[in-house]
Amino acid sequence: MAELKEYQKRMGYDEGKMKSMKYKVVVYDEFLKEYEYRKKHYGLKDNVQSRKKERGR
Repeated sequence: MAELKEYQKRMGYDEGKMKSMKYKVVVYDEFLKEYEYRKKHYGLKDNVQSRKKERGR
């Protein structure tokens, strides 16, 4: 999921921190809260990844 990777990068979560499974779950839960909020209030579309691929061509 590209959105999750972008969130991890933005929040400063590096590979060392992400090795712990418990830590991954906490980060993913935080991401889902933010993602659902943005979908609800800003109307994100489900096909964001496919549009990015088309632009790069």
